[in-house]
Amino acid sequence: GAPLRAIITAFNEFFDEFVGGCGDSGMLIKTRTSIQEMIEPELLGVLTGFLPSLSKIIGTQPQTEQIKVEGLMALNQFKFAFQLLFRALSERTNPVVMFLDDLQWADTASLDLVKTLILDSQNKSVVFIECFRDNEINDEHPFTSHLHHCKEAGVHHIEIRVDDLKKDDVNELVSDVLNAPQSKTASLADIVYRKTGGNVLLVIQFLESLWDEGLLRYSFRLRSWQWQTSLIDSKTMLNGAADLMVRRIQSLPSNAQHILITIACLGCQCEESTVLMIESKEMVEMLDVAIGEGFVDKVGTKYKFAHDQIQHAAYSLIPESLRQHLHFQIGKRLLLHGCQVEGLESMIFLTVDQLNRGIVCIKEEGMKIDLVRLNCQAGEKAMSSAAFTSAELYLKMGMSLLDERHWKEHYELCLQLYLSHANAAYCSGDFEGMKATLDSIHAHVVCLDDKLHAYSVHISALTIQHKNHESMEVGLNILKCLGVTFPSNPDETIVRKEFLKTKGMLEGNAFAQVASKTIVNKRTLFIIELLESMALNAYYFKQEFCFLFIFQMVQLSLLHGICDSSAVAFSFYSVIVCGLFGDIKGGSSYGHLSLDILDHLQAQHKFPRVYVTLYSHVFVWSKPLKNCVEPLLRGYNVAMKSGDITFAMVSALSHCKISFQSGQTLTAVASSTEQLEKVGSF
Repeated sequence: GAPLRAIITAFNEFFDEFVGGCGDSGMLIKTRTSIQEMIEPELLGVLTGFLPSLSKIIGTQPQTEQIKVEGLMALNQFKFAFQLLFRALSERTNPVVMFLDDLQWADTASLDLVKTLILDSQNKSVVFIECFRDNEINDEHPFTSHLHHCKEAGVHHIEIRVDDLKKDDVNELVSDVLNAPQSKTASLADIVYRKTGGNVLLVIQFLESLWDEGLLRYSFRLRSWQWQTSLIDSKTMLNGAADLMVRRIQSLPSNAQHILITIACLGCQCEESTVLMIESKEMVEMLDVAIGEGFVDKVGTKYKFAHDQIQHAAYSLIPESLRQHLHFQIGKRLLLHGCQVEGLESMIFLTVDQLNRGIVCIKEEGMKIDLVRLNCQAGEKAMSSAAFTSAELYLKMGMSLLDERHWKEHYELCLQLYLSHANAAYCSGDFEGMKATLDSIHAHVVCLDDKLHAYSVHISALTIQHKNHESMEVGLNILKCLGVTFPSNPDETIVRKEFLKTKGMLEGNAFAQVASKTIVNKRTLFIIELLESMALNAYYFKQEFCFLFIFQMVQLSLLHGICDSSAVAFSFYSVIVCGLFGDIKGGSSYGHLSLDILDHLQAQHKFPRVYVTLYSHVFVWSKPLKNCVEPLLRGYNVAMKSGDITFAMVSALSHCKISFQSGQTLTAVASSTEQLEKVGSF
């Protein structure tokens, strides 16, 4: 199903109910104010993209330019936004209790988000209740890992095991249901207990089956429930609740059975509009019979099975030989309706899930390629929601439908699919899967330009695994292929020579000249972005390479035009001018040039690294230290908003250090540090 669907649905329903049931306009205004004070407009835009119903509380927000991030930074941004939302909604006088049921079925993205909310040390006014069936998870299950991480982090928790009912509990339940004294219901309860073992669902279903079969009836003359113990005791008990529910479903009219089976194919819940895409209005109205029998509930425009075991029972009525065909037919109807009416984007996951489950029915080559495209579309949409594990599954399914000949016949589709999978695998930490996909790309792709993104993913994966030397080697080889070479073992003499060359190219170039053009060549843009990441990597183990990479970035910006990375290049260059060559005035001027480029290109995602570089290493020599404190705080805030956790932490460290060096007391520094901790706690 759709990644994060359960959590997103829960929040949307919560906001709908909150607004609908909020008779106190003061409470609504208070909640709106709390959210708007806690969350800045850029992050509100992120949240309303996932939670449209949030707009009913905060109103229509003014258009703000979103910070463009992707991959792991997008995931961090998403988590941070949800943390702030939870903090805004919960307070000591108005705590939040979040009940999460059936977590044995939760997707990895949902569990990761929930873990982030649980581990938020700044939110003391929320309680999570997590329910799961321990017989449906094992040591390899994602929820097992989720529990382990939470316990390892020292989260206070209480484990409550919910067992089957005891005999006395069953009697109390039967007594309540029949509104009769427990002394009178004891004999019936004893039979119910023996036949159900105290399983709550089975007890309820068994009692309902007694009513259906006339073994339990209400006497209007006696004004009480009546039963014959001997007949009930002789009743044959099937294998558990599922079989009992199957028998009850089979007692429904055939059309009611059919529509119940149809929605069982869609999951535990579905929208009425979705069912109407598949079946006629007359057929959908037969769900009223299932609702009357307690199999399904209708909440707003949604149909929900009263229990997942009821859904399983309805689904089990489909012969195994017909299940894939039924899923395929449902998928085709959703696809047809999506293409003709609403657009496929809104139900891409449901449509692709149905078609994937009916994949054996696809015989035509054209239809197979269409399904590859749909899986690619679903995978990329999942990635846009930072649900990388789900994205990887969709993309892998698409890849499984391709073979060698498709690389020749559908080259662009294969390249897009494989690149997306490599990126999703990298973001989800599946480095083996990523490596296999990258190897396949290199085996089939001849054009160097088409390999550039694959190389970028490979280097990022090596860096995040702390394989710095290997990452550097791969990067240097790629640059060599692109015509950019560096000495194998640079020394101080080479660094000074390149510095003088760069300095000479910069002479007489003011901002107007530097910013007169922007980079349009994709290769050049890739080179300068690669050099930026390699410079950060090389700084910690081979600074001579770091300096040469920075000089090359500046030279490329002067020759071909500027890009977002140019702002970073000039900030790094200003550090070298100040620190390595002692030119404080020159370094400061290049620092201001960096800020001008940043502002000119509106490169918000580069803001944190530029600011922390300049205000902790350059302007501290030319400005009063106290003037550097606030910009570092701004850099920290923007880094947290954009998901750049590394530079957020570097900014926080520099902010505390410069605050103390500027003359602030330890008490003041400690207070500001606590405020930073309250902003983000990943």
